[in-house]
Parts: sequence; C-alpha cells; structure tokens
Amino acid sequence: NNSRKSNKHLLHIETDINHIDKQSLKDLKKIFKKYPGQNNVIIHFKSPQKIYRQQTDDRIGYNEKIISEIKNVLNYSRVWFEDSE
Repeated sequence: NNSRKSNKHLLHIETDINHIDKQSLKDLKKIFKKYPGQNNVIIHFKSPQKIYRQQTDDRIGYNEKIISEIKNVLNYSRVWFEDSE
C-alpha cells in the first residue's frame, strides 16, 4: 500500500446557467488547454430549479492562477479545488 497521498484534485466551477454563453465556454476551454495536467473539471450549472453537474473531458494542472483566470471569464462563479483520492 502506497502511503504517499495522491496529488489529484478536482476543479469545481459553479456558475449561473443564465450567465454563461458560448463564448464563455470557449474561453474556459482555452484556459484548460493553457494549464494541462491530470485533474478533472466539474462544472455546476445552477438554474433556479436545479444544479446540473457536468464533468468535462479536460484534464488540468493544479494551479491557483487558473482560478483567477476562470473568475475573469465567469464573473458570477465560485471556483475551487478539492482533493480527490
């Protein structure tokens, strides 16, 4: 059993479904490509009735800069990394 903790993280992006458009999603993809790595991305699209969780095909690096860049593209969003085993 490997006792070293894994370095994998999940990037969560929670955004209002009404504040996202095609251009925002394209800009998001560009950011993901800029920081390649092994971490999964989950986007939570919030609507008044429900939250839709969508895992993307992207794998990104663990980087604090990515959080501020995403927030610049999606102004009304929460963005955070979560440790995942």
